[in-house]
Amino acid sequence: MARAKHGRLRCISRVNRMKCEMCGKEEQLFKAVIEDAQLQVCAQCGKFGKVLHQIMDTHIKEKVMQPKPQEFGFLVLDNYSQRIKQKRERLGLTQEEFAHRMNEKTSIIHQLESGHLSPSLQIAQKLKRTFGIVVIEDYQELAIEAAKEKTAEYTLGDFIKVKKR
Repeated sequence: MARAKHGRLRCISRVNRMKCEMCGKEEQLFKAVIEDAQLQVCAQCGKFGKVLHQIMDTHIKEKVMQPKPQEFGFLVLDNYSQRIKQKRERLGLTQEEFAHRMNEKTSIIHQLESGHLSPSLQIAQKLKRTFGIVVIEDYQELAIEAAKEKTAEYTLGDFIKVKKR
């Protein structure tokens, strides 16, 4: 593998595979006559017409490996219900008063304290902003994934609707 600019990895390999003009699969292609048209098709699509010969074209295919955009997320802490209840009791508030200060329904506070409802990101932010209670933990993932090759080429399969009998 060769390192390209901007920290991307390039993998160059020789392959005998191109895209089928009917379905778009990357397989070994055959020249075939289908409904009076000569097409380069895979073995499966060749069944729809007369296969003339196998295509022996080779080309260089490049795959660009680049870091996936960083994904940010959050994990709810295991003891979130205890943290909420302990903080409310330390402040000497009832569930109704606690809910009123957060601008939430009392039933939501009850469900959070009993552990029946996991806090959403919005509720977790309200808890942190209003009372300083941390119930979620931020995390990030960074994964290197092969970039999918996108082409602006269309195949006949993109335009054909197949009727099922």
